Amino acid sequence: IKPQEFDAGSPNHSGMRVPPEGTQPQGFIPYKYAADIAGAKGNKNPFAGRFDEETLKVGIKYYTIHCAVCHGVKAEGGEKNSIGEKMALKPPALTSDKIKGWTDGQIYHVITMGQGLMGPYAPHIPAQYRWQVVNYIRSLQ
Repeated sequence: IKPQEFDAGSPNHSGMRVPPEGTQPQGFIPYKYAADIAGAKGNKNPFAGRFDEETLKVGIKYYTIHCAVCHGVKAEGGEKNSIGEKMALKPPALTSDKIKGWTDGQIYHVITMGQGLMGPYAPHIPAQYRWQVVNYIRSLQ
């Protein structure tokens, strides 16, 4: 039965079910820095220093889909023709000295958990690809 289908055997006739307690989605990786960007400082990038075509290709793909709309194609924050341009509070330039001073783990943390007006991207970008987005951002810096 698919979630949207009618199920005559269930009390509410819905195919949707609340998962059993403790259930985790496929591919779920626990993230121990949930609310702590300072703690995430030590989170190590498994792709550190890898700026090869394959790694950057993945980073570019996910950055373009999820990040460029607000941060801009060049990651300069609120660029012309980006949604960020129209926001009262502009997204930060990922090429700024402040972000350059962050560790890869801190950038990964913000992608994973969100910050300020930016929501979390953990549900949308698999963990290994988030690291490749970090590398792509580093390549723009």
